[in-house]
Amino acid sequence: MSAVGSASAKLLLFGEHSAVYGFPALGIPLPWKTTVKLVRAENMQWKVAPRYLPRLNPLLSKLPEIFPELHSLSPLEIIVHSETPIGVGFGSSGALCVALTRAVFSQIGQHAQAKEIWSRAHALEAYFHTNPSGIDTGISTMEQGGYLQKKSSILPSFQPFKKKLPCLIVGAFPRSMNTSDLVSGLRQKMETASEPMEHIEHLGEIAKLSLDQLDCPATFGELATLAHVHLKALGISIPELDSLLEKALTLGACGGKLSGSGGGGAFYIVCENRNSAEKIIRQLEFPNLYLLLDSSFEKIRQ
Repeated sequence: MSAVGSASAKLLLFGEHSAVYGFPALGIPLPWKTTVKLVRAENMQWKVAPRYLPRLNPLLSKLPEIFPELHSLSPLEIIVHSETPIGVGFGSSGALCVALTRAVFSQIGQHAQAKEIWSRAHALEAYFHTNPSGIDTGISTMEQGGYLQKKSSILPSFQPFKKKLPCLIVGAFPRSMNTSDLVSGLRQKMETASEPMEHIEHLGEIAKLSLDQLDCPATFGELATLAHVHLKALGISIPELDSLLEKALTLGACGGKLSGSGGGGAFYIVCENRNSAEKIIRQLEFPNLYLLLDSSFEKIRQ
């Protein structure tokens, strides 16, 4: 007997770093899927590329704590297949946690509500990120774009978007630092100066404003560019991305910004329409750019 669970990658639109201080975040799922298959085995083990085993093997001992239901089952082999680029801010660990949670519930024959899946996946993600916001797992669980805000509860609130997003170009640079290092580095800056918190507060206000501008590419793009200015001031952008976004603006883009914790990694560019996006992609001459429009996701040949 086997069981399968899957979950989507995510793109954070607004709320990087400010979300952990109670400000809202906006994000959408991406069509890249992570799939987990559980099959009976002699020992509990992962079946993944060998380079990921040192990071994943210690998680095996945590699974029964989060899923007590596993105590009554035979050992399982956990087979992972992921389309999501790893370690660049598209929520690969969050998608893995949601996919694994869905697979476990399928294995035990239990239909779980979205909130229960989100809660267990959030507990799993604490292994990868010491104090996860719950945003990545929330977007992957809900499978739709939404406005999230963490208040007094463990998980953020989730409000689905009621408007369509503009056309986006999505890509990523290699990252120079991981999320934990970036978050801790920013926290240290905030302990010694007031300026970083001012940028965080501005980012939070921009996130609030952006919710009403989802269907207005020009304004949404301007807000993205403004948010990137504050993220750059926090020291989490890289010169290569700054230059790419500036070039995109000269080519007719409405705006753009980094997405995720920074240090390279994911970014998006806001475009007026598909024709404009295709033109910009071809002139940017940057590898592996994708066009996202009305939930369709395609790599555009340059």
